[in-house]
Amino acid sequence: MRAARLAFLAALAACVGAGPAGRAAIGPNDAVPAATLLLPYFEVDPAPIAQGQPAPRARALLTVRNTRAIAVLTQVTVWTDAGLPALSFPVYLTGYDAEIIDLRAVLVGGALPASAPADADPDDAISPRGPLSEDRAIPSCRGEMPPAPLDAAARASLRAALSGQPSALFGGQCGSAAHGVTAEAPAGDGLLRGYVTVDVVKGCSDGPRDGAYAATVLATTNALTGAFELVDNAYNSAVGELLVHVEASTTDPRTTTAGAPTFYGRLVGWSGIDRREPLTPRLRAWAPQGGIVDAAELIVFREPAGPVAPFPCGSPPAGEGLRAARAYEEGGQST
Repeated sequence: MRAARLAFLAALAACVGAGPAGRAAIGPNDAVPAATLLLPYFEVDPAPIAQGQPAPRARALLTVRNTRAIAVLTQVTVWTDAGLPALSFPVYLTGYDAEIIDLRAVLVGGALPASAPADADPDDAISPRGPLSEDRAIPSCRGEMPPAPLDAAARASLRAALSGQPSALFGGQCGSAAHGVTAEAPAGDGLLRGYVTVDVVKGCSDGPRDGAYAATVLATTNALTGAFELVDNAYNSAVGELLVHVEASTTDPRTTTAGAPTFYGRLVGWSGIDRREPLTPRLRAWAPQGGIVDAAELIVFREPAGPVAPFPCGSPPAGEGLRAARAYEEGGQST
């Protein structure tokens, strides 16, 4: 099982980094400065850690970087594995700044990353500013940054929302599937699962739960790069890779034409107003076989085709299928 897990992590990394690199072009999700970053999957162990006990089974870290001298405001959103926003918070980056986001610290400890624009941080004690960096005021964020920690009730609702349990976030219904359900563990394995987006935005808001988010809050500045690290101590494994980079364009027909499959198209009625390029329709992954590896599990990110609503627990919506999947052996022959 450990070997299979190692293979899965390698395959996930290959999927995330599948697009061509080094070409600033709309369409291929290449690793260039972008307006949105995507972590397509995470697992976080919510179990408390007592002194002297081993580290948590699963955790995830994101690093987000601003590649430009201008300051940018970002909106970080944690989504359930069914595509419902569960948590959204702002992160401010001065020019050339970077922020490391520990999802376990956020989801379990309630510690949101501390950052603040110039009007809330005049002495640069929270968000550093270099000699070539811009630091500016953002009026819409006054009183909201740095964000306050999540209280116990909010953390409990969030953990339930991401582990397939009834959550106050969704009116007592579920927003995700329970994984690892057995007779001994009818509620599942308890791990928190989902995906994360990081958007460049114009001001503070409630994130994608705000109906006007895509039309009035999203910005089109391609400034972000980032990477992630997934650690699974249960299998003594870890993997690091680039996040998926989603560029914005106000001129390309693939991001401006009504009906085009833009990244946030499902939230805006496929109007194209989000101006984000779609995800590449083809993914590739490499998984070793033989030796200590006797199996591999591959998780493929598939965004819902339309709006998603909370659902009765135990009856999650059907997942998005794949048009085709094909395996090749290392000689290039399809198996």
